[in-house]
Amino acid sequence: AGLNNIINVLGDPKSLKTTVETLGFQHMDLEVTVPRICVFRDAIADLLALELGPQFSDAANNGLRTMLNYVGGSYIFVRVNYAGRFKILGTSWATANNRKQEEEEAHKEMADPGEGGSGSLNEPTNEADGKKGGGSPTNKPNSLDKSGVEK
Repeated sequence: AGLNNIINVLGDPKSLKTTVETLGFQHMDLEVTVPRICVFRDAIADLLALELGPQFSDAANNGLRTMLNYVGGSYIFVRVNYAGRFKILGTSWATANNRKQEEEEAHKEMADPGEGGSGSLNEPTNEADGKKGGGSPTNKPNSLDKSGVEK
């Protein structure tokens, strides 16, 4: 779909730029390098030359290679110029979510001051993981007498 989309918009430079940048963002997790671009370009060109034979003219071969060089260079450009920004966004997002989680935990502790967050003798807390309904750290339910003391 990627090469097809690129070929379909070759006559419209604005759309070509948008399409190639979008594909560059989608390939940002890959280590796109000049040698890898050359290997990919040559493999595609050789495959088409084999499949199409004499119908694959020198002009078509040169055009395909030029297009794939442009696309590969654009992928490298996108990665070099935007990867740092994405890293900053990711770090900021993680920091914001961590603060939000800490605030939610603080609100939860203020709303439920009981030890372990349970606040109920009828529903003991598993001390190992803080979850309700467990009992002992081995996850065997405790037997409690009427005063809430373990038997």
